[in-house]
Amino acid sequence: MNILLTSDVFPPNCGGSGWSTFFLARALKEVGMNVKVLTFDSDGKGVTHDDYRGVDVIRYGRDLKDGPAMRFVEKKRSLSAFEDAVSDIITKESIQAVHAAHYLSALASEGAARKQGIPFVVTVRDYWPVCLYSTMIQDGRHCTGCADDKMKRCFAEYNKGYAGVSSFALPALRKEMQKRRDVLAAADMVIFVSRHLEKEVRKVIPEIKSVVIPNGVDIEYVNSVLKEPAQFSISPSYAVFIGKMEKYKGTAMLAKILENPKFTAPVVFIGGGSERAGLIKLTEQSGRRAVFLNWIPNDDVLRIMKNAKMLLFPSVWAEPLSRVLLEALSVGLPVVALASGGTPEIIADGKNGLLGRSEDEFIAKAISLASDNEKLKIFSRESRKTAAERFNSEKLAGEWLGLYEKIVAEKQTPA
Repeated sequence: MNILLTSDVFPPNCGGSGWSTFFLARALKEVGMNVKVLTFDSDGKGVTHDDYRGVDVIRYGRDLKDGPAMRFVEKKRSLSAFEDAVSDIITKESIQAVHAAHYLSALASEGAARKQGIPFVVTVRDYWPVCLYSTMIQDGRHCTGCADDKMKRCFAEYNKGYAGVSSFALPALRKEMQKRRDVLAAADMVIFVSRHLEKEVRKVIPEIKSVVIPNGVDIEYVNSVLKEPAQFSISPSYAVFIGKMEKYKGTAMLAKILENPKFTAPVVFIGGGSERAGLIKLTEQSGRRAVFLNWIPNDDVLRIMKNAKMLLFPSVWAEPLSRVLLEALSVGLPVVALASGGTPEIIADGKNGLLGRSEDEFIAKAISLASDNEKLKIFSRESRKTAAERFNSEKLAGEWLGLYEKIVAEKQTPA
């Protein structure tokens, strides 16, 4: 079967969405599918073609501009060109189904698939169908949806210096949100990565056809990475935090852990964000042992996770299904997490990690686990078992294959 995966981002320079698409492509190839990937490339111009670790990738450059007006123009231009590229690949490669991995690629792919009469599938990994900026967060708290006043406030927050034009931008923002919902409604199948995410989106768009298939992790690939030496020399028995250092990621809890003398493990921070400088200052003032790394290659992140004692995951926003947690499971890294969003679909409290239902409970459980070597060993073993049994991309490939075959057959059957 010939499948075209379209994506907003793709390795090596990307976040969790791009890596999930990469592992999906590898898994599909392993079960005998012919897979092409078409992705936007914000770091390049024009069209380039490469083989990324066995995956055939076509990258379409986007020239990201400053200011909302210029970004709007560039988005419209690049989406149109991307749709043309999708149509061209469908014809040349005899593509039987188009699978969009994120929202920009979905907007550009749906029309091309529909015009050529082949199935269109879209994966939803965050809140882009129901939230202008995909997070469902406003003022550091969970947001209930994109009402006009909330969209205006978000526009002003994400476009510093342009707050005065938010009212003029409102019709375009409404149109954008309607377009996203129309794309989901038109899809032959919508795949959500967690039950939590499916429930939240269906509150707003109930008419979609959907299933839940989680993001997968390639156990064989991870094990091959871990065989290579780490690029960073860090003393063992450390806790690690990976992600954006922002309030919605739980930096207030991280600060309290750093200040608490009962938590004695050193902490390695990987990532960036507006709260990073404050956390660095706090460690300097308290004398806490800590290492701060910028964003580093994903392979190096995996190696640092493998040698860590535990992962701190205090995210207060409703994480749909964190890739960081999946990778922690795959290397056997015990997790202490806040029980938000889809996180309880990965971490079973007391079995493969610990879940805190409140800020105080999260901090208490983090302090307790850091000194409980027996639990750390049990959670490490159970984490690997969970990754292998529930999130192994090799096993999930069978679900994808069955889904593709089903929708292609339905599309070919006369109504």
